[in-house]
Amino acid sequence: MFIPARISDNPYLANTSYARQLAALPEASRKALLLGRWDVFEGSVFSEWDPRIHVCDPFPIPDEWPMWRGADDGFAQPACTLWFAHDKIHDRIYVTQELYRSGMTPETFAEAVRVLDGERTLDGVIDSASFADVGMGGGRANVMNKLGCKWRPSEKGAGSRLAGKSAIHARLALHSDGLPGLIVFRNCQNLIRTLPTLPYSTTHREDVADYTEDHAYEALRIGLNRKVCSVHMVRPGGI
Repeated sequence: MFIPARISDNPYLANTSYARQLAALPEASRKALLLGRWDVFEGSVFSEWDPRIHVCDPFPIPDEWPMWRGADDGFAQPACTLWFAHDKIHDRIYVTQELYRSGMTPETFAEAVRVLDGERTLDGVIDSASFADVGMGGGRANVMNKLGCKWRPSEKGAGSRLAGKSAIHARLALHSDGLPGLIVFRNCQNLIRTLPTLPYSTTHREDVADYTEDHAYEALRIGLNRKVCSVHMVRPGGI
């Protein structure tokens, strides 16, 4: 267990010029030296991430909560799938499970996903590049869909990446009840490990860098940008 020592705990240093100097430091240094936060990274995109409030122990998901998946495909690099559950009453999304593995064929990927789906029938959104025809019947995603995965392609339009990044920022923000709109189960170790370390791109200043371990971030971005479509029957009125 790590017990932080904060300057506010020291009555001889609190509210002094030294405390004010620490408060004026850059964000990462300020959080480390003033707040006792040594899990922060200089230049991190998601500097609001705080494992004390954004991570929780797993719990059974109520049957009435909608669930779905988001995935970033890969073979040489790890493919990552995240499972999402939405507490509609509090508008809070939980990331409940994580599959993070390299070297998976479409068949082994689909089998692993269906096992983690459990008894629920789920659909999901996956990187649209996985639908590209590479000589296996329309792409890896189509092979997985034939095995019951129900993947849809992610959006690739102008601004879709930044929209996904903005969705993460919005969900990490605190609600009026003091809890954030996005909480990650503690078993999703790779998302917890990599999300706070992501730096900004040096060429596209508002975007995340093309980072070697952005697979969990991409799955999170894709999953939070999922669009839900519904169809309603209406009775037309008279003319």
